Amino acid sequence: MTRVYSPLLHLATLILACATALAQFPVTLTLDARNAGVVASPPTRAGFTYRITVSGTYSQWPQFTDCHGVDAVWVYDVPQQEIDAFRWPPKEILGRPFVSIPHWVGDTTKYGFPPIQSGLPPLFQLSFRDNLGFRVDNEPLPAYPLDATLHRYQLTKSGSGKPFSFWINDSTLVLRTNEVVPRYEDNCGQLTVVVEEIPQTDLNICDITPISANGEVVGIRMDAGIFVVDTTAVDGKRNILTTAQQIGIVVDGKFVCPDSLACDPERKDPLHIGLVVDISGSMNETTVFAGRAVTRLEALQQSVLSLTNKLRPGDSLFIITFNERVTLALDWTADKAAIAATVNKLQAMTNTSLHGGILTGLAKITPHPAVLKMLIVMTDGINTMPPDDPTAVEQALASANIPLYLIALGLGTSPLELEGLAAMQRFVRAAPTGKFYNISSGDELATVYEQIVDNAGTEDCCRLYFRIPPCDRGQSKRTLRIVYLDGGNMITTYVDVACDLRTTGVVETPTGTSPREAEQLIEPMPADDVARIWFDLDEPMPVTIQLFTMQGDLAHTIDAGIVGVGHTSVALNVHTLTQGHYMARIRVGDAVRISPIIIQR
Repeated sequence: MTRVYSPLLHLATLILACATALAQFPVTLTLDARNAGVVASPPTRAGFTYRITVSGTYSQWPQFTDCHGVDAVWVYDVPQQEIDAFRWPPKEILGRPFVSIPHWVGDTTKYGFPPIQSGLPPLFQLSFRDNLGFRVDNEPLPAYPLDATLHRYQLTKSGSGKPFSFWINDSTLVLRTNEVVPRYEDNCGQLTVVVEEIPQTDLNICDITPISANGEVVGIRMDAGIFVVDTTAVDGKRNILTTAQQIGIVVDGKFVCPDSLACDPERKDPLHIGLVVDISGSMNETTVFAGRAVTRLEALQQSVLSLTNKLRPGDSLFIITFNERVTLALDWTADKAAIAATVNKLQAMTNTSLHGGILTGLAKITPHPAVLKMLIVMTDGINTMPPDDPTAVEQALASANIPLYLIALGLGTSPLELEGLAAMQRFVRAAPTGKFYNISSGDELATVYEQIVDNAGTEDCCRLYFRIPPCDRGQSKRTLRIVYLDGGNMITTYVDVACDLRTTGVVETPTGTSPREAEQLIEPMPADDVARIWFDLDEPMPVTIQLFTMQGDLAHTIDAGIVGVGHTSVALNVHTLTQGHYMARIRVGDAVRISPIIIQR
């Protein structure tokens, strides 16, 4: 048969192939807790980023017939019978803490039982990471805060051309044979996994929290963002959600606008950094730093010390150095004096084991339970030591799912250097987030380090508060449709919200804290045109304000909707009221407070 080539047909084929790839996502997968099999997504596309949302609970014990106890991140409840029968380690032994609940399924600690503290030889060891829990590409999720109501968690991963794999690991030790065997027959429940390919304009629902009054769900706090690509940003994206008018929800067929929106660019979580730095011989070459010529090593030292000064309480880092060898120069620490001492004694010599440094850094940072962690790699040359193959580094980065920031200082334009720079860019693309910096001076090095730390964890979603009608009697959950209008296009996504607010988790109450009563302050006093009532709220609450005359007549009512957490205010337009003394009846949630207000012109 004669083969005919048509450019138009070829173009149509390419378009169809791209459309087919896009059509595979989003995809919803179900993991049955009684099944040991691996569930795979459709093949992903290299160079694209995917959001994975996991929700649901399951049980490893027949006592929990409602299938709770374990979610995608935590073992949060264990039957007391299992602990009493020594089939599960207790929370404490001889008054000393042992295995806490909730417990992260990625914990690498090996717990001997009975513990050494008891004076008895251990009969077996329990490893959460080795023996139980949900896995994505054979890795646990980070230790996100326990979502005790919805049990919903989210992460991003880069596509590699291969599918993502998901499974539930559940195994037990047979003491008689000292063998670890799969054990799924007494499980129940399931996890739901939604995989989405993140588009250029991304409507992301980071979290959903129901808000209750008198035991009923009356509203939701929705953490959301509308992200667009921004190559100038440290993580390559920017949140363009700035007003409450940009977004809404459809519930029970009705469109609901948010009562309020709050965006907080400040970092909330502790930051944990893996610093991987080049101390090869070329680091003795000169560069410009603070207006003078210094060695590249000296510029690195000063830049790292500046970065250290930006660390906050709860932050930590480790330092790995590489030349012809890769060395853990400093283990996890928050001690700034120890960091300075380590950095100041670095010496530059010999070759460049860039690949080995990255792989060692990944192996070090991956088991850390922190939610906010990153690897920052700095080099002034291409890899000259085994392992030589950059593909192994790309695969490790894609599997580890650790953000990577890679800084190349002073590389040239020779064919080998250009090839090395291209490999470094592929490394960053293989990570879920990050950025590649190709710089030429020590001054740029200091700026880059500061930018990375300053912007870490500040792309959090905004908080929106919606009022929604109560669920129908007997309804366990409802599906909300979130809508964002992007010019003439509508971007939409869906989330499920529980109706009964049943908290299935066992959450330890922090010591020394208690819920505050809502406090308010009316200003100015006296008021003329607008009065503001200020609140300090520990949790979002519905707020209603009524103004009464001194004769007891209702003069004005404001339904402020759900007011968010923090120091915020509600405006009262009083310009239509006659001057005089009034009483403000302020209902915050179920609490009511009466405060005087004076209107004077």
